[in-house]
Amino acid sequence: MPCVFFINKIDRAGCEPETVLDELRRLCSPFIVPVGSFGEDERECLCDADDALAERYLSGEAISESLFADTLKRLSREAKAFPCVFGSAINGLGVDALLDAIQTYIPALESEPEGEPSGVIYKVEHDPRMGKLAHVRMFGGTLRNRDSVKINGEVSESKIIQIRRVNGALY
Repeated sequence: MPCVFFINKIDRAGCEPETVLDELRRLCSPFIVPVGSFGEDERECLCDADDALAERYLSGEAISESLFADTLKRLSREAKAFPCVFGSAINGLGVDALLDAIQTYIPALESEPEGEPSGVIYKVEHDPRMGKLAHVRMFGGTLRNRDSVKINGEVSESKIIQIRRVNGALY
């Protein structure tokens, strides 16, 4: 599954982001590549993940920064390499870079509006005015008010009373 790593709290005294990166590479994948400028370590990591790029690199061919970026984009969408961003979420440091990385390196879901609804309920809460609210991430299909849906393949169906688009704390 394509993903982007975010190494947080780099603003703290004594933080060692490179040590965290090494540990992530040891535990998760050796092909975690910090985004931004591609230094020698990042280039070698991408070459280790992509044989065609490695051949060109080892032959001494001059490889542009954009080719390394395109390779990371392709490999991340294939879940063979994983971009990494450093920052401090509480201070907003690196958050823009993280959002850019998500947009660049994670493929957009292609949903089909026709067919069986498919989604994940990721949060259920109780609102004093609305009652039970289920937050759903849709992957395919279409839901409408008054539709009946099966949840987790249950025999009984649940009826959709209202559909609202959430924007922050507003419905």
